Amino acid sequence: MDLNFDYGDYPFDGTQLCTDEDQGVFFPEEYTDPLIVNKAKSICNQCPLVASCLEYALQTPWLDGIWGATTPRQRSRIRGQRLRENRRRLVRNG
Repeated sequence: MDLNFDYGDYPFDGTQLCTDEDQGVFFPEEYTDPLIVNKAKSICNQCPLVASCLEYALQTPWLDGIWGATTPRQRSRIRGQRLRENRRRLVRNG
């Protein structure tokens, strides 16, 4: 998979590290191999765009692959946590 594409608002600026890597690392067939997943996450965690990448992926729920050092399942959990936190805030602030 080629990461040199137009994602509209995604802040690719040429400093991302993922485009220099084998894309199979970021788009494994399954996320059960910790060696592959951890390699991708390690690359992400060294990238200057990791926070922006994660936010983009959280706002784009249909994305597959490892983005912002998270798997699709992890991003789903984060979105759920944020939703619950927002609901609690609304209830408190009524």
